Amino acid sequence: MTTDLFYTLNGTIETLNVVADGIGQINVDQLFAVLYQNVILTDNISACSQNFTDIIIISPFYSRL
Repeated sequence: MTTDLFYTLNGTIETLNVVADGIGQINVDQLFAVLYQNVILTDNISACSQNFTDIIIISPFYSRL
């Protein structure tokens, strides 16, 4: 199952297509490839953190890294 994750990169909103498994966990390896000290925008939820381990993603799946 895939979903689009929206995040900001240098002020520009980008889209990352990520894979979620049957229990709704987003593939973390794909996120680490592009998400580092960026603000993440997903659907109507925004999540940001200076500490990558605190990023929360809800779109429409929930995963706390």
